[in-house]
Amino acid sequence: MRGLVWLTVATVILAMAVSPVIAAKKEVDIDAEKKLGQQAVAEVDPTLKFITDEKYVNRVKKIGEKLAAVAKKDKITATYGSAELADFDYVFKVVDDKDVNAMSLPGGYVYVNKGLLDKIESDDELAGVIAHEIAHIAHHHMVFLLKKEGQYNKILFAILAAAMIGKASGPDMQNVLYGARLFEIAKLNAYSQEAEDDADRTAIEYMIKANYNPVGLLTFMEKLARDQAYEAVDPGIFRTHPVTKNRANNIIAELKKRGITINRRAVSSGAIAIIRDTEVKGQKIAEVVVDNRVILRPANLPGSSSVERAKTITDTLNRQLDKNPEFRDVKLSHDGTGVYIKDVLIVNINDEDAELAGLTKEALALKVKEAIQAVFLSESLKLLY
Repeated sequence: MRGLVWLTVATVILAMAVSPVIAAKKEVDIDAEKKLGQQAVAEVDPTLKFITDEKYVNRVKKIGEKLAAVAKKDKITATYGSAELADFDYVFKVVDDKDVNAMSLPGGYVYVNKGLLDKIESDDELAGVIAHEIAHIAHHHMVFLLKKEGQYNKILFAILAAAMIGKASGPDMQNVLYGARLFEIAKLNAYSQEAEDDADRTAIEYMIKANYNPVGLLTFMEKLARDQAYEAVDPGIFRTHPVTKNRANNIIAELKKRGITINRRAVSSGAIAIIRDTEVKGQKIAEVVVDNRVILRPANLPGSSSVERAKTITDTLNRQLDKNPEFRDVKLSHDGTGVYIKDVLIVNINDEDAELAGLTKEALALKVKEAIQAVFLSESLKLLY
């Protein structure tokens, strides 16, 4: 009986060998690709520990399904792989692994590690990661990588053989675990730079169509790049292709080309002006603070309380922070008592402010200017990697 099975398998090999013309008619064999993914899942899932907490699972599933719906119906031009649409049944799983990583397998299988979920700061950042993985699947990157490495036919054959043999013993399968090989490729993200760039660009398109802020893809990548540069974590998601300035710049250029404002604070934590209560010289005063750095303690004025003035200052300052200002954008007025970011007045120091601070108006304005510049410098350093 075993000989009959292998005879059938041999027939499959022969059919594959003598039918190159038939195979060539179709850029991607969707059914074969599904089998690749199914085999990998069957081999790898038993070796993984999955998170079942609905708080994590439902979040990943909800975001993933919105993005997958776009990928299944909208044909996005592929610069690597193929844009051929496929009716994959996307499955999203959360792996109990502290590695900051996500991976995908052919046919619609996306794995997100808990370590990554602990790292992201918004649904938009998570959507960026998932959209990137879906793009790998939708543009058939794994199949094209295997073909490039000359492994596609033998892996496909092994899977067909496994299906025919069924429950045969290990020796009958010759200990060939090609599904595990696919998972290892996905885990290490062993794609070419062209594939990664295509996945980034396609992810931006998916995010826009699914109503997620594509800046989340950029900010999460920048986080990984900083961590990698300072060796804070092992960024598994980009282990073989480190996040480079060039790649980040490509995403920035793509966002700008689409007219998307790059407001990192909308999707990620960053400097933000807040109001705190304090007491100065027996007066209850509001102070404007950014990253625990006091910018100004505005005095109470007739018809305008310290709190009201602080709110106006924080609102104006936060609007300017959204525009990614630079150190040199902070300037003093000609008389040295007003502080501007570009052409926008942040605050005009008056006599009451100076008296409360125990400084001259000019000295207090300079202090405010330098405090804001320190904030901008700190934000700029976060983008260095």
